Amino acid sequence: MVYQTPSAHCIMTKRTMHIGSEITTLVDDDSHFVVVRPKAFVDSSGTTWASEIVRLRTMHPAVFEIPLASDDTSFSAEQRGSLCKIEYAVFQYLDMTEEEDVKKVSAHDDCPHRKYERNRVQHLLSKINNAGHIEHDADRLPVAIGILHDQVNHLKQCAQDLEVFLATASNPVATSDFIKIKDSCRSILATVKEIDLPRVI
Repeated sequence: MVYQTPSAHCIMTKRTMHIGSEITTLVDDDSHFVVVRPKAFVDSSGTTWASEIVRLRTMHPAVFEIPLASDDTSFSAEQRGSLCKIEYAVFQYLDMTEEEDVKKVSAHDDCPHRKYERNRVQHLLSKINNAGHIEHDADRLPVAIGILHDQVNHLKQCAQDLEVFLATASNPVATSDFIKIKDSCRSILATVKEIDLPRVI
């Protein structure tokens, strides 16, 4: 018997209906997902469940989306999942970048704050590299996709440069060293908002 952490997620879409003088809601569709993990490695917590929801959102985007009125199918489920992965990774990095944390980075080999910032950059790079290919078809897809494609490549370069810089303990670190990567993240988030994607429930 394995000590496990099972969790179940149920995503439902509903519609309203008039029955006599009352309004009631009916389930139009529902999707169920069960995730089982070894509890010795993954605890049962709100953070774990939220992470599972984020992962499901990238794997099964249609389950979480309200279809566009125009029934536009320019983006496949795989492409929408890739865009979602990029958006989440960039937002998380930007949201977790704190000036006070950066100020604690010192020029010592064993500085935990330098290791922390370097790990965050490596994690961002890994997430972006594993997000999948962003198809750039100028004749079929919005102009913003081409812009996003270039912005993601620019972010990768910024992250690689910062990771190399942080790898050398003798390099003094200042908040200004994070300006380029933060600006790049903000540009990506702004561009994603311009793309006509289905709304998320």
